[in-house]
Amino acid sequence: WRLDLRTLAVTQLQFLDEHGAPANDTEVLLLSKRRGGDYDCDAWTPTTRTDSAGRAAVLLQPGHWFLFARNRTGMVYRAIEVDAPDKLELQLSAMPMVRGKVVDGRGKAVANAALDCHSSTWHSSGNRNRALESIAGSLNWGWIDGVKTGADGSFECAWLSLPGMTYEVRFRAGKKRSASFQLEPDDEPLTITIE
Repeated sequence: WRLDLRTLAVTQLQFLDEHGAPANDTEVLLLSKRRGGDYDCDAWTPTTRTDSAGRAAVLLQPGHWFLFARNRTGMVYRAIEVDAPDKLELQLSAMPMVRGKVVDGRGKAVANAALDCHSSTWHSSGNRNRALESIAGSLNWGWIDGVKTGADGSFECAWLSLPGMTYEVRFRAGKKRSASFQLEPDDEPLTITIE
């Protein structure tokens, strides 16, 4: 396998958060289009993080790419065509989110409870974005399972929500578990009880 560095193009990226400020600490994934026309998100997917000014520069082989970026609360995605050095400015929009608090049977906050995704289902829909499906299939479980409650029992979970894709989750702390519930974006905070 050979790579001619002279054929690569530098793409400079500037990310802004939902309010127009630099989106620092943003994770950027770049999926290349395979010969079959699909995008794969796996351990070989190129990734980078933005600097404190929301910037990143990537060296890409010419061709079709799918860019996905997210921080704690926002995301942006776009199909891009790389054929020469380029500059892109992208603004994140809010990710689907669920927030709330985990309490015990007496209503006391439960710190350090872990969210556990124990099943998911996928019902194919007509108009599909295969790149987003690949990202969700590869990364959502880790994003969901990485959620823990704070000292006051509060939590927030952001994930890539796609039509036809559902996740069943529950909180656990030691041997105690909450009832299972389906992740659904909600503006109203949830109260989850562990017993």
